[in-house]
Amino acid sequence: METIKTQVLIIGSGASGLYAASKLKEFDIDVLVVSASSLKENSSYYAQGGIAAALLEEDSPYLHFKDTLRAGHNLCAPWNTQILVSEGPKRVIELFKLKVPFEGVTKEGAHSRRRIWYVKDETGKAIWKGLYTYAKTLNVNFLENSKFIDFIYNPSENLVCGAIFLKDNKIIKIQSNVVLLASGGWASLYEFSSNPPLNNGYVTISAYLLGCELLDPEFIQFHPTAFYNEKDKKIEFLISESVRGEGAYLVDEKGNRFVDELAPRDVVARAIFKKYKEGHKVFLDFKPIMKKNIDIKTRFPYIYKKIKNFNLDPEKDLIPVSPVAHYTMGGIFTDSFGQTNIKNLFACGEVACTGVHGANRLASNSLLECLVFSNRTAYKIKFLFEREFKNLKFDSFVKSITLDDRFNNFKIEKIKDISKLLWKYVGIERNEEDLKKAYFSLENIENKENNIYKKRLAKLGKLITKAALERKESRGAHYRLDYPKPKKEYEKHTLIKSDEQIAYIEKNLKDKVIKIKT
Repeated sequence: METIKTQVLIIGSGASGLYAASKLKEFDIDVLVVSASSLKENSSYYAQGGIAAALLEEDSPYLHFKDTLRAGHNLCAPWNTQILVSEGPKRVIELFKLKVPFEGVTKEGAHSRRRIWYVKDETGKAIWKGLYTYAKTLNVNFLENSKFIDFIYNPSENLVCGAIFLKDNKIIKIQSNVVLLASGGWASLYEFSSNPPLNNGYVTISAYLLGCELLDPEFIQFHPTAFYNEKDKKIEFLISESVRGEGAYLVDEKGNRFVDELAPRDVVARAIFKKYKEGHKVFLDFKPIMKKNIDIKTRFPYIYKKIKNFNLDPEKDLIPVSPVAHYTMGGIFTDSFGQTNIKNLFACGEVACTGVHGANRLASNSLLECLVFSNRTAYKIKFLFEREFKNLKFDSFVKSITLDDRFNNFKIEKIKDISKLLWKYVGIERNEEDLKKAYFSLENIENKENNIYKKRLAKLGKLITKAALERKESRGAHYRLDYPKPKKEYEKHTLIKSDEQIAYIEKNLKDKVIKIKT
């Protein structure tokens, strides 16, 4: 079995992974970035709309802070949110210095000011290219098409010593002093998702099984507008919120508007879902954008081309849309420096949860989160690396690791039964009866399944469902038909401990110190 050695192993090649890698390389720390598919196959690369930052005179970090808290339905962690909006402008200015070709600034749902910096409708791609190009100039090392299997973990010292991957049907060990998770969320655990297929939370649940804690897993954001293929009855691709930000209307089959297009995403998604339940169809009408003298082909070339591939013309036709699982507000519980409760295991970006998104993420705050918290995480790793991590010796322990049959025969199984359960019962609208159906069905899959990949993802689905079942209220993206109002007693974060027990902790995580397992 081949062993590769590095000082810091970064799992994930999106904006968080690339930014952290470059920053660590600037500190003269050896880094290896590993991606499950091609380096480009990540949510950052496919992000369309933009990145939010208060850089205009009419705006301020305080206004951005207020908008974020409002969209998060009073569940955002104020201290960490303040970090996000105050450090965000500096990170975006760095992107300008990397020559990311921003074309302008626009407004999206629930923002009170224009602060969404965009590159047509492929902002994520442009940012990713800028970050990747810079990382290459620093000689950051990359390894593509390597599927994560499990961590190499020394339980006697509570330290991760690297991870095991499958590449070209061969098992490889990567030994490292530090592991940084930047592997994205788990929206692809759902039947209909805007995410790359492997963004399903397998890395997250594997970290949980080591002893990491999960925060707010019940909060899954459903993006209101994905292109709906009426012929095949399937969701094809995302249509950015920026389309509505530039003036597009949401209408039913009679052309009637039924929701404020720039309301928070959870509000808009539920309004569309309700229309479908009532037997209506829902469409995006691009024509109001044209009335503002905005050329759709120039402003949204990617979306325009994708729509035309289905023999529809956004300049003339109504475009069918449907909500889709898009983003996980919850994740591995970390402090504002990416520290988990395992000493040399860190996480940043969508895989982590610092509480900044609350119960519903404000549009275009995700790319900002990637940069802000990966920067802070890199500095924390540098600080600890010089004092502790640099001298960690894992050679003999890693050499002694052998794999049992569960991992030697590792296979990425299809998870349609899991994804269908989550979409049907733990989706946009929830109730106790449905959640219990999902919970026991997922528990049954977990108990009976021999394939380690599917078994773990069933557990993750079960924990998401358990958190949704325990939160007996509606708040943001978590909507319960049987508890349709928010309750003051649940104005707290959901914490799932390693024994699957749920606790609720105060929403202001400023003084919440991550307790390192011993």
